Amino acid sequence: MEKKYQVFISSTYTDLKEERQKAIDAVLKLEHIPIGMELFNAGDDTQWAIIQRAIDNTDYYILIVGFRYGSVTEDDISYAEKEYDYAISKKIPVIAFIKDRQVATTVAERENKPKLQKKLESFIAKVQNKEVNCWKNPDELAAKITISLVNQIKLVPRTGWIRADADPIAMDQEIAALFKENRELHKIIDNISKKRPKLDITILGPDEPEEEVALTHKYSQPYYKGAIDISPLCLD
Repeated sequence: MEKKYQVFISSTYTDLKEERQKAIDAVLKLEHIPIGMELFNAGDDTQWAIIQRAIDNTDYYILIVGFRYGSVTEDDISYAEKEYDYAISKKIPVIAFIKDRQVATTVAERENKPKLQKKLESFIAKVQNKEVNCWKNPDELAAKITISLVNQIKLVPRTGWIRADADPIAMDQEIAALFKENRELHKIIDNISKKRPKLDITILGPDEPEEEVALTHKYSQPYYKGAIDISPLCLD
């Protein structure tokens, strides 16, 4: 049964609207499930719990970084960085895309506050500690997302989602067959256990003239009887 994977797309919004749409389209073309800030009110900190749950249920996390740091949370970091840190903490596979720093941009596409510029540089340095992809335009970004996501799914398989109505009769038949196989294997194991020889050792007291050992099979008469010397042993 083919799985569908949930893919969380994280980025700033106003400067990367076209890029986000390209990313969503790329995920949809692969027949997976894109999810992102379009579903949340990024200006409301009470929504963070909802974002956390969405990331918890996410199979792969895509980060797109442009030239803006984005709106800052009450923790004094951007939503994109907060989402990224949370995804890393949950060990969700991250695919990061950073826009080529040599690409020409408009004033509106760049961060204009020195404090936020420094935060952006620090965030990029953090992301670059892991493997990243560079892109120059929305079409190139979409192509790289497609390739990277396909590769990541092959390299790091995740739980994913399966339709609830995915041939339940076939699933029941498979489960029944597994139960039958399990019972048959238990019978084989029991038969093997019954055929194992049982070792029954009887040692007479130290004052006896000789010490006798009897080896007895569980289903037969004793097949060995003999004496052993226990004089080297220290018996309490």
